[in-house]
Amino acid sequence: ISTMFARSLIRTAPAVSRAVSRTTASPLAAGVARQAAAPVTMAPRWMSSLPDILKSELEHDVAEGSQDMPDELVELKEFVEKSMTIEDIDGESVVKLHSTGSPKVVIEFDCRDSTTDEGDYDEELVEAMEEAGMETEGGSAVAFTADVEKGSDLLRFHCTASEVVNIDTVEYLPGGESGVADNAYTGPDFDELDEDLKNAFHEYLEDVGVTESLSNFIAMYSDHKEQQEYTRWLQNVQKFTE
Repeated sequence: ISTMFARSLIRTAPAVSRAVSRTTASPLAAGVARQAAAPVTMAPRWMSSLPDILKSELEHDVAEGSQDMPDELVELKEFVEKSMTIEDIDGESVVKLHSTGSPKVVIEFDCRDSTTDEGDYDEELVEAMEEAGMETEGGSAVAFTADVEKGSDLLRFHCTASEVVNIDTVEYLPGGESGVADNAYTGPDFDELDEDLKNAFHEYLEDVGVTESLSNFIAMYSDHKEQQEYTRWLQNVQKFTE
């Protein structure tokens, strides 16, 4: 029996070998094998156009002189620096102003918080202003905080800077931010206060240096800062995609 089984294997082996040879030699099988072995690469189409578009945008910024500080802002900056130091770090969106006198006042704003000040005009007034050729759109309005410090306590004004200083809320923070509980009552809605009291708060802000001139500086400097950071972002992204 073992002899017959061995002869059967000998007769079958060439046939199996020929079948395997035909399968391995198949052009389709060889092609599939080559595709499986080769690494798959896809050319990212966006990389061919994005750097050029970014470069064009940068060139436009340079041509427009968007990095240059307007003369009016230069004058306001010189005026502000007589009583405050400006903390402006490249690559960061937050700007801080520190008073050099007493009381200690710290102002903070984010250049990304700039919006358009639409003004409080009704429809009839807008129509009349447009007919007279007057501007009906406001300038930039920037949210900022003004912290007046006395010892470890803070009186924090949440404001909006435009052509004037608008107070949104006033918070009293005993012991500073770290000393106030999350559910602590820190102050009422400013609009609900008596008019005399609201005017008194505005006068207090002026007394500590938060004036209309400073408000104009914050609004204009925020726009300038945002443009600087936007240009820096364009440069960094262009280098990355080259």
